[in-house]
Amino acid sequence: MGNNCSSKSVPVQKNTNESQWAMAPDSNPDELKNFSTGKFFENQGEYWKAIESYNLATKINPQSSMSHSGLGNCYLKQGDYPRSVDAYKKALSADPNNKFACNGLASAYACILRKDDAI
Repeated sequence: MGNNCSSKSVPVQKNTNESQWAMAPDSNPDELKNFSTGKFFENQGEYWKAIESYNLATKINPQSSMSHSGLGNCYLKQGDYPRSVDAYKKALSADPNNKFACNGLASAYACILRKDDAI
């Protein structure tokens, strides 16, 4: 298809600074544990394991913007653009200021050639 969106070239922001992914101080400990496990697996490139952990976090807190954003990253890296768009939209619904989700959504739209929505 020539859209330059292979799993290795998807422009998702690398999350090297974990403090940027800080959860609210009143987060449920189980939610935080699952989110942290998801970040670990995502950073290791083990996206299916990360998705499992992020899904557990969103079951505990369906409004977890960061967990939905993590799901979006994993789906995007796997080339599952419709799911990544859905996850990023849920993240932005929970927190419209989530820059990771905003950037990820733009990347997902670019990968599915919805350039007008990516801007």
